[in-house]
Amino acid sequence: MAKMVGLSRKITLGWLNKTAEFYMERKEDTDLKKQLSDYLSFEISSAINLRKTTAILLHVWCFEDVARDRLREQAQVLLAEDNDNVLLVHWCMLLAAYPIFIDSTKLIGKLLEFQDEFKLSTLKEKIFEQWGERATLYHSLDKIMATFIELGALERIGNGLYKQKNKLTVNKKAKELILHTMLILNGGNGINMDNLNDNPVFFPFEYNMTMEDLLYNENVTVQRFGDMYTVELKKDKV
Repeated sequence: MAKMVGLSRKITLGWLNKTAEFYMERKEDTDLKKQLSDYLSFEISSAINLRKTTAILLHVWCFEDVARDRLREQAQVLLAEDNDNVLLVHWCMLLAAYPIFIDSTKLIGKLLEFQDEFKLSTLKEKIFEQWGERATLYHSLDKIMATFIELGALERIGNGLYKQKNKLTVNKKAKELILHTMLILNGGNGINMDNLNDNPVFFPFEYNMTMEDLLYNENVTVQRFGDMYTVELKKDKV
């Protein structure tokens, strides 16, 4: 069965901020869907695009999903305490919500490891190899690239040619969210410590995960197997 793409509209940082704000300030009788749709209607005139964009944003922040609940709790705390890490918070939530966002960021991150710029055609070719060549996916990738630009992760420098913007340095609390996200994406399974840094899905961010970071992180445990260290989420955090 083909994987669902889902992320079919351009998303802006302002919309993500407002969605998170609505969710965090909600009351018991709040209709989040209507509240968000009413807000977006001032910028989106098409009824179809309004419906799709609202659904995407709700899936990122206002979901009912036990597996992602703890990640959202951690993301909310960081968002409320630290404005410097707004982009990272939404980035982690997008990764947890949409597999196509994971695969796109991973491929872009790998391309940027070896070159300063990349062609959209190259990215599409590699995505099609993983997902199959579908009309919906072809259309969605253009919207995903537009989202990367809106989020400030990439900039377009020519016809179908992109490069990365400057990396953002993250603080200790933000590193904890990065680690939690990586472990969630890995199904809660342990990750070799050597694979924690320079993860391509976090290509817009500069961070260095140290042993000290792991040992003082109350959400994870560190296991040693010979010369190898692995980190995993504590059972009550999965």
